[in-house]
Amino acid sequence: MASQKEYLEATEKALAAIEIEQLSFVVRAQKFRITATVMKRTAMPLATEYAVRLVHLAPDIGAEELAGFFGFGAPETQVLIQDMLETQLVTERDGRFSLSTKGREAVSPMSDDIELFEVDEINAIQCFDLIAFAPVDDADLNAAEARRVPEITIPNRERAAAAVVEARQAFETHFAEWYQRNDRRKRIEDIQLHAVDDIQPLRTFGAPLHFPIRYRLDDPASIEADFAFLRNRGRPASRNALIEALSASIQGLSSPPDHADGFHWLSNVDAGLLTRSGLRDFKDQATWARLCADPSTRSFGEHGSQVVRLFGSVTGALTRATIIQWAKTVATDRPELPTPIFWLPPRASYWGRSVAFTELVREMASADPDGIVLLARTDGSSREASSWRRFFGPRESRSPLFNRCFIVNPKIPDSVEIIIKPGAWGLVLVHTPEIATGFPLPMGYITSDPSIAMELRRSLAEVVAASDGSKAVLWSSGAERPAMALAYIDLALGIGEA
Repeated sequence: MASQKEYLEATEKALAAIEIEQLSFVVRAQKFRITATVMKRTAMPLATEYAVRLVHLAPDIGAEELAGFFGFGAPETQVLIQDMLETQLVTERDGRFSLSTKGREAVSPMSDDIELFEVDEINAIQCFDLIAFAPVDDADLNAAEARRVPEITIPNRERAAAAVVEARQAFETHFAEWYQRNDRRKRIEDIQLHAVDDIQPLRTFGAPLHFPIRYRLDDPASIEADFAFLRNRGRPASRNALIEALSASIQGLSSPPDHADGFHWLSNVDAGLLTRSGLRDFKDQATWARLCADPSTRSFGEHGSQVVRLFGSVTGALTRATIIQWAKTVATDRPELPTPIFWLPPRASYWGRSVAFTELVREMASADPDGIVLLARTDGSSREASSWRRFFGPRESRSPLFNRCFIVNPKIPDSVEIIIKPGAWGLVLVHTPEIATGFPLPMGYITSDPSIAMELRRSLAEVVAASDGSKAVLWSSGAERPAMALAYIDLALGIGEA
């Protein structure tokens, strides 16, 4: 049970910023086998180290002077001399000691101090992204996830094509980061990269990057992408080129332009519920966000039914948590009928293109034995149908993300996203542009109000009824034939009921 202090801290954090989206991208990366030589600090007794340094500072020093400096007797001095000569950094001539050739090479030209290192060879495996040429983890997405996640455009393709040459310099630049992650037995101060002797490419892959987008509730409110996972890793500014490429990809995301029509359409469905509850226009974003962030104003009710304000996409923290909770706890009033979840996405290229989205759909499906039906918006072209199948449908041995998919061309505005569980609840989001940046910013609610849920169900039933019957079934569940899938959908939406 969370303490009162923890509850207040969580509330304060939510009131400061709302996570509105979880984005995923992949960046082309290459894996290399690297052979290099390093200089490791020698492990020698402290007295021996000081004796070598003393020989450097006082050339031709004798055994008596060494004994006097350390306060040693004859036996201890003989042991010290033996240890010192075994380092091969010192030579003896006529009872006098001076640096050997190896010892002179160990003198730093910068500090005139002895650098007590020995040469060693290492074999490293390291992956670098092909934009910043910074280290990335040796991991990629599985095939089902990878097909849904967009890839970052490489701004400098010539540099990426010369990956082997660039990787050599990258390993030198990021050697400390590689060492600290792979060998923590010594401090980084105890090892130096001497030379990269050979580098061999092993494979090219898509390295996944996941990060949140937050809406800060300052005055004025603002959108920010959280790149801390890149900024706080390795050398300062080492991932700036990658961050810039990610930022450019984010700036290219835009919501459907008909959000005004979306609000007007929804007002006809819910009798102006949004207007009455604090969202008169999409420009009221900050006001709506603050109502959503505060637990005391997030929910309200009309006629005994619950309505929860939502701010952010279905993968944003508040919206996602609410969907999962309702999918698991709000029961349908028609248990005798199949009641799959129906999902009408907006017409937006960014929709569903993240690992967080995949995880959300799978969690919803696991909570609902009747599955999820995707109502895929198309203009009737085979190109759009192929796109839906490529991203979300069955492919080779991989199962579809959604149990069934039905092609529709609705008159519902492109900016409107609807999810309903017939007889239980309905969710609606209008995808709007954030005022300052244009970043897609869905706003809406989830409700158990019977009249609104029924209107949303009726709207989707009209969309399905106007489609091309069983020919509109893009894929179905298991061995189910299209006609059976259509009958299942019609029954769940009440199509054909008197």
